[in-house]
Amino acid sequence: MKNPCQKLLKNIVCSLLVVELLATSAPSFAGTLTLRLGPPSVGQGGANPLGLPPGPADMEFAWITESQWETSFSVSPGLLVGKRHKWGGLYTGIGGGIIISSNGVGLGPYTSFGWESSGSFLRYGIEYKQALGMVSSGLISPYAVRAGLGIVF
Repeated sequence: MKNPCQKLLKNIVCSLLVVELLATSAPSFAGTLTLRLGPPSVGQGGANPLGLPPGPADMEFAWITESQWETSFSVSPGLLVGKRHKWGGLYTGIGGGIIISSNGVGLGPYTSFGWESSGSFLRYGIEYKQALGMVSSGLISPYAVRAGLGIVF
């Protein structure tokens, strides 16, 4: 039998995915496709703390819609869906997803904050993202600080 917390986190993540699919307007998927680079913290340290040159673990791909829904994927913190709240160039984000760390894979929430430039074609920015996931051995809490460039569609 599953832990009640795992069931709750699974329901939250599934709800966020459904809201993401329904909230994105069908006629237009206008938004920004972003590639961010920077080292994640997955609990193991390593010989390359700056991520130079960047490897697969140092990359994150994100799709941000005009209504500020974000879907992102990286090796760590994982596959995430959330909603952004903007104040000029600054933003915070909250959501959930599949959290990945060297200590396991689980479901859980995340939060982020960052800054993104405005522009009609290219946008650049920096972001801090922290996640909390439930695994069989307990909790995992990977984070990442990344900077990147986005193309507006």
